[in-house]
Amino acid sequence: MANPIISIEVMGLKEAEQMFKNLGADLPHALREATMKAGLHVEKEVKASISGRRDEPESVDTGIFRSSVKTIETAPFEVKVLSDVEYAKYLEWGTHNPGGGWKIAPRRHFTNTLHNNQKTIRDILAAEVNIAVKKYQINRLKSFFSPSKFFKTL
Repeated sequence: MANPIISIEVMGLKEAEQMFKNLGADLPHALREATMKAGLHVEKEVKASISGRRDEPESVDTGIFRSSVKTIETAPFEVKVLSDVEYAKYLEWGTHNPGGGWKIAPRRHFTNTLHNNQKTIRDILAAEVNIAVKKYQINRLKSFFSPSKFFKTL
């Protein structure tokens, strides 16, 4: 696989996992799901950018570039949104004419998408962690107030 143009690593998730490890076994799973969900959101937005539905110019000729954008989990709590087509880097960063000036102007589909979606990414991560915490709290309350703890079988 080619090197990614942009690598997205959400910092602090491992620390959050450690901080919340007493919440139960569901939290690490929720954090991994949240990381993937955030990556998939970025992937969708990059594809929209490539299609010309964001500020950057459209970069669709055959559709191969847009179709090549994917999200992969590279480690627990880390995903990368990338394209493995060779010319992706030229579209992202541009190319220069030997005499000066741009041959292909940079289109920054990945860079601008990441910049424009930072708050949404944080919101996705926070929402998924909150759901896991609430589930844990509800399950703890259910087990605490279990009828078997208050009544003996007759």
